[in-house]
Formats: sequence, C-alpha cells, structure tokens
Amino acid sequence: MPSFVKEADIFSTAYLSTEDKKAYKSFIHRGTMTKNMREEIERVHENAAVVSNHIPRETPMLFFCFERSRDGNR
Repeated sequence: MPSFVKEADIFSTAYLSTEDKKAYKSFIHRGTMTKNMREEIERVHENAAVVSNHIPRETPMLFFCFERSRDGNR
C-alpha cells in the first residue's frame, strides 16, 4: 500500500469509521500505479527536461496549497 495512504492525516481522526477507512484505502490503492502513472514515472527525466527551461502557458495546471499553523495543524 502506498505510504501516503498509511500516513494520511484522516486516519488519526475520528472522521471515518473502520469500514470507511478500509474503503478509502481500497479506493486509493486501486487508483495508484495505473498505466498512465507508470508511463509518467518512466518519462519523468524526459518530461523534466522539457519544462526545465520553459513551462508551456497552454498547459493546464491545478495547484493544491496549504499553510501549516505554528502548532503543526493544517
């Protein structure tokens, strides 16, 4: 199982029941290492070289940002 699933903050809260946690893990596990993900991993160096000097403006991007508070909470 991917480490980001095992270490997800949601598992240290009471938001999900045991059944929900199992379903969440299953959903994430099924969605990882797809054919597209494997191809991206194989081409990561090639793709990095393409954008190292220029990020194409026509490429759509979505950024997720968060700020961690001083006490370590999100």
